[in-house]
Amino acid sequence: DPGVYHALRQSVGPRLGAALGAAFYLAFVVDVCFYVTGFCETLVTSAGLASMEQVFTWNPPGTWVSMSIGSAALAALAAICARGVHFSAKVSLCVLIVIVSCIGTSLVCLMLPTDDDETGETAISAQTFRSNTMPELKSNDLEKKQGWHDSLTLMFVLVFPGFTGVLAGSNLCGELRTPATSIARGTLSSLVFVLVTYVTICLTLAATVQREVLRTNLLAMQTVVLHALGLPIGQIGVACTTLSSALSYLLGAPRLLQAVARDSEWAPLRLLVTCDGQQPLRALFVTWLIAQLIMLTGTVNLLAPFVSGLFLLAFALINLVCFVASVSRSHFAPRLRVPTKLVSLTGFTLSFVAMSSALSATMYMSISSAVLFVLLVVWQGKALLNLFMHGERPSLGVQPPLLPSADLSTDAVSEANFERA
Repeated sequence: DPGVYHALRQSVGPRLGAALGAAFYLAFVVDVCFYVTGFCETLVTSAGLASMEQVFTWNPPGTWVSMSIGSAALAALAAICARGVHFSAKVSLCVLIVIVSCIGTSLVCLMLPTDDDETGETAISAQTFRSNTMPELKSNDLEKKQGWHDSLTLMFVLVFPGFTGVLAGSNLCGELRTPATSIARGTLSSLVFVLVTYVTICLTLAATVQREVLRTNLLAMQTVVLHALGLPIGQIGVACTTLSSALSYLLGAPRLLQAVARDSEWAPLRLLVTCDGQQPLRALFVTWLIAQLIMLTGTVNLLAPFVSGLFLLAFALINLVCFVASVSRSHFAPRLRVPTKLVSLTGFTLSFVAMSSALSATMYMSISSAVLFVLLVVWQGKALLNLFMHGERPSLGVQPPLLPSADLSTDAVSEANFERA
């Protein structure tokens, strides 16, 4: 079973675990659409295919041209996933090499001096870095029209999905030889690599490109590389990044759906379960169909708050489960030696506060709070009340061991069989 879902199911039982798994699955599917739509917007803008005539009536920024390109890309990604994990891993490795090469080339081009005033590049300049140091947040007319009156909030909901890929990787733990070691090392190393990459890009842009250009030209990095080399290196890097991220989520989401279907008591959902060792093609088809429908929303900015909100809600639930387990079970001892109660409670608080910022509308916050409250009550409402009022420890729905905890030696078993005979 997928890593996070397996841990949740072991802690809260199969019923609530299936509900939490469904929330994770929805977040993964929306994230697939988020990255595919980002790829489409970059390609349409770079190729000059943007049209203000063939737009969606329900969401004017989105166009049929963008959706057609996204549908083709989504179908291609689904075909790659149908080939299996090993083939997808080879594709992802090749894409990673291209991404790292594009990032390195872009950083070198930013540091080179240029005489082109259009790019706003000054090479490495202490004066440029100082002018970009202090914040000066402003919302443009399009952001205000879409309900974003705070650029910091919009920036958070757009950037945050880039840090959620660790969950997509954990969904593939069933394909690994040593998942406990590989997932831990892979997760921590990827987080460090992503953090270093983002910080390096931000500092380089701050020291080489003028503030006004960074504010008005969202593709400033690509523009600099295009003027320096005459090649669309930046666009290639963005395309590879978005498609590889979409591939990772599309690869893990069907496996999560199959695990949820296996624990579900709803008969139609159990039809998605395939035999062990086979590719979850049925779940992959359902995932592709749902993603295709969600892509009709049209733009990244419309999908971003839903992606961030769903993942933050999922992170809040994970930390809540960990906190309750650490409080209610004295034998709860995860391998990672940290102050579990403090860390999990802090994580829950930060996730919920961040979700409040990402889903600023009252309706979204009300729905999220209601879902969190209902899941908590369904899970351990009465037991949690006894815990905090009387100090009684609730049962977290973990199945008792089928055998006694005491070890039975082979001699004892043999003696028992001899007496029975």
